[in-house]
Amino acid sequence: GTASANCCHCKDSIVHTASPSNTPSPSSSSSPTSAACVDTLGWQDDAGRRCNNYYENYDPGCPNTDEYAGDIGPATNNCCYCKNPSCGDYKSKCQDIAVEFAVEFGVVAGTLCKQAESCSCEATAANHDVKIVTNVKWKSKETVGLYDECKCDFWLRLCEDTRVGEACDYAAEYCCGDYIYDGFVVGDELSFLYLSSPTCYCDFFTYAQVEFEYLLKLKA
Repeated sequence: GTASANCCHCKDSIVHTASPSNTPSPSSSSSPTSAACVDTLGWQDDAGRRCNNYYENYDPGCPNTDEYAGDIGPATNNCCYCKNPSCGDYKSKCQDIAVEFAVEFGVVAGTLCKQAESCSCEATAANHDVKIVTNVKWKSKETVGLYDECKCDFWLRLCEDTRVGEACDYAAEYCCGDYIYDGFVVGDELSFLYLSSPTCYCDFFTYAQVEFEYLLKLKA
């Protein structure tokens, strides 16, 4: 067939609107990338693995997999999930592995979930410019513009699903807003002075400590 029938770049523009709640199962023949992209029919790598195997076992974009190329090239040329991953792919994979990753390593899925956060909240990113400034009166550092409703929703879901501290760190900051902090250390932690919503932060601290004995940490 022609390139226009087989290459996403040559087809209609891909619209990334997938989300974890409406994406196909990893066991399906294609990943949750946009329907405008279609995996190359019959493609498999040199070990006989097909595109659904790459969805199940690799991060979106399938980094460092070109060495397993099949007769008509690697997955990054033939599988939508590998050659042109959507935001839905990042969100779905983040949700899929976050709990397992958290249990094993004590953190959420690191860079993968930050990429999912970034693309999920891309529409509001231009209006969310977080700054760290010096508060002259308190002679301390202060965040400005930390509250973000989209990122709050994203990390709050992971905090509740994984019950792991790092997700709750991000959720608390994006949900509760700005604070002052300095170099004064209490135990192993920096001290805080909450500016926007002390009650909100208190709720997060209580939840993390009571539910899984975790003390929130700075992320901004």
